[in-house]
Amino acid sequence: MSPYDVLRLHTVGSADVLGVADRLGSLEQGKLADFLVIDPTRFRTIFDPYASLVFVTDERDLERVYVGGDLLVQNGAFVKQDISKVRREVTQRVAAMR
Repeated sequence: MSPYDVLRLHTVGSADVLGVADRLGSLEQGKLADFLVIDPTRFRTIFDPYASLVFVTDERDLERVYVGGDLLVQNGAFVKQDISKVRREVTQRVAAMR
């Protein structure tokens, strides 16, 4: 499987399988605009951009994360969420499941 195929399966392909390709999976007018902004400076050793994204990119390369067009993470920090509040809520929900 080529790096292009892997990237396509993680975006448009996943949205298609989940039945939400009309709302997610690609950047198009009318869709929710979930996307990442990646720092490409580490890509110097790989000349194929798809291979770079699939084989080289990791969490440290993420500059920004947008969900529904809203900036949620910038330089590794949550922009809109109080992480302490999120952790408390998760702990409460997990405890309620037991």
